[in-house]
Amino acid sequence: MQEEFVHPAEVEILLFYPCPRCGRKVPAIAPKEVSQIKCDECGQVFLIAPVDEKGICYLKTALVHGLALVREGYN
Repeated sequence: MQEEFVHPAEVEILLFYPCPRCGRKVPAIAPKEVSQIKCDECGQVFLIAPVDEKGICYLKTALVHGLALVREGYN
C-alpha cells in the first residue's frame, strides 16, 4: 500500500531584517505595513520597512502557492 503525500496549501515569504544593534538577522513574514519587530538576541525593538504586496502576490502565484516547490516524484 502506497501512502499519498500531503502537498502545500499555501506559501509565505519570510524576510530577514538585520538588527541595527547586534546585526542578527531577525525573521518576519512579509510585512505589508510598517511595523516593529524585536531582536530575539539583544532585545532591540526596531521599525521594518513594508514589502510591495504586488511582488509578494507575484511570488506566491509563481510558486503555485507552494506546489511548484514539491520535489519531482512526490506529486
